Amino acid sequence: MTVATKISLPMACKMGGELWSVEIPLKQLMIVGIDCYHDTVAGKSSNRALVASLNQGMSRWYSKCVLQDKGQEIMDGLKMALIGALNDYLKFNNSLPSRIVVYRDGVGDGMLQSVVNYEVPQIIDSIKSLEQDYMYHFYIVSQQVLMGGVSPTHYNVVNDTSGLKPDHMQRLLTSSVTCTTTGS
Repeated sequence: MTVATKISLPMACKMGGELWSVEIPLKQLMIVGIDCYHDTVAGKSSNRALVASLNQGMSRWYSKCVLQDKGQEIMDGLKMALIGALNDYLKFNNSLPSRIVVYRDGVGDGMLQSVVNYEVPQIIDSIKSLEQDYMYHFYIVSQQVLMGGVSPTHYNVVNDTSGLKPDHMQRLLTSSVTCTTTGS
């Protein structure tokens, strides 16, 4: 990569350009990701982060960080963070998303009920504040393996009002079909 390219690409992004995009057939879809990070050096706080897609090409994102008490897994302030994301989506698209898919990382199986009891109501309240129980889970291997083994990733769907079939939800998690090869 030339020096001119290394300088011009970040400049283009800062001026609103998009260097890449992802083609997702669902229109008006917002993908939200939530994760936590525990400060192991200073050990004083835990950080929660929320990111949310703002456009069809998944190239523009809203982000919000929340500092919390040490060791806390469940996100306080989720409702306000998601309202901020929905407001930015509304400004960018002149409409709210038809579907919102939330990927929540950083909680173990023992904390799932806490997520359902505490975070899901915040998500629903944030949507209701801007606009007027089926729980399933699945495993996916989203990469191709030519030799050796691979561990699948486990996903829990704690609240789904999207109207998508489980198969469609699973397809959102991989951008290409896994293929099999035969060899001798």
